[in-house]
Amino acid sequence: GDQAGYAVGGVGDLDGDGLAEIAVGARWDDDASVDAGSFRVLRVPSPPVHYPGSREDLFMFTAVESAALDRRLDIKIARAGDVLHVNWRSIQGTFDRVAPILVAQFFTTGSPPGPYPGISSVQINPFVSPGPFAVFDGNNVAIPVIMPPGGLSLSFLTPPGLVGNSVLFQGMAVSPLSKNGIFATTHAHEFRFRP
Repeated sequence: GDQAGYAVGGVGDLDGDGLAEIAVGARWDDDASVDAGSFRVLRVPSPPVHYPGSREDLFMFTAVESAALDRRLDIKIARAGDVLHVNWRSIQGTFDRVAPILVAQFFTTGSPPGPYPGISSVQINPFVSPGPFAVFDGNNVAIPVIMPPGGLSLSFLTPPGLVGNSVLFQGMAVSPLSKNGIFATTHAHEFRFRP
């Protein structure tokens, strides 16, 4: 009845944006005078992208510990001993079977390196110390690695001593099919290390 407003419940992802909506009862809302109450669906807006990539068919999904891989929340919190999961993939298959690259850069939390000068889709900056490093490079001449359908996944154990710092990961795919004809980039994802 009109007391329906005392309940809150999850209704799943109604709009397909990867974030669940919430149903909130609207107590005393009885337009038809049948003591039915009603509810409203609160749509959670997508979070802002802090570290944009080239906006192509190349996406990064990350998680900490057993959380589900997520591509929308590009800042995550980790602690010593946590396992970080990174997956980058070409959802439509545009960059399947090309060389995947994963780069990273450490920085003091709150002071990201900023994009590479002149290339706003590259969030790793070699002109900021400490410099970036290749975590994975599929361009190995002896045994080249290709991006498999479903992407490539790597996991990392968080060591102690990183509190107050962050690491930024960004995936790349080397391909003439990219907008710039050389490579495409994912949005970069930041892991912030806390006590």
